[in-house]
Amino acid sequence: MPITKKQKEQGAWIAGTVVVVIIIVLIVVSVRHQSPPVENPGSASNQASSTVQAVASTSPEAANAPKPSTKYTQLVAEYVNRRIQFDPTCRAIPNNLTYKNPVTLMLDNRSPKPAKVSIGSRKYNLAAWGYYITTINDSPLPQTEWVGCGILDNVGQILMEK
Repeated sequence: MPITKKQKEQGAWIAGTVVVVIIIVLIVVSVRHQSPPVENPGSASNQASSTVQAVASTSPEAANAPKPSTKYTQLVAEYVNRRIQFDPTCRAIPNNLTYKNPVTLMLDNRSPKPAKVSIGSRKYNLAAWGYYITTINDSPLPQTEWVGCGILDNVGQILMEK
C-alpha cells in the first residue's frame, strides 16, 4: 500500500516534534550542569561526620585544593568511619554504608565546585572543598537511605539499623 501525501505530512510533523523535544531535553540537562554556586549552610560547628577515605589525585583541581585546616584534619580523624567524600564527578566514597541509628556523618566535598547532596529527603549544599556535619535518625528501622549528588540520584546508599 503506497504512502499518501497526508501520511508523509504526519510523519514529518512527528519527526519535527521529536527533534524539538530532544533539543529541549538537552538544553535542560545543560542548564542543570551550570547551577550557580551554593553556599555551605552550616559552619564547621554544625557539620556532620562520615567515613574517612583518602582519595589521591594528580588532577589540576587536586593541585589547587586548599590545604586542610587543623579543624578539618581533626574532623577527618574524628569521623574516620563516618565520612562520605564526594569527588569532582559526584561519586560517593564509600558508597555502600551501614550504621546503627542514630548516626552523625561528615559529608565532605572534595571538588573545586559546590555540590548539592541528598540523603533520602534531606538536602545539603556543600561549598567547594567544604564539608557538612549532619545527624541521621530514621524510623522505622531498618531503613535504606539513598545518597544523591548533583543530578545523580543513586551514588550511594546507607542502611540504618537498630
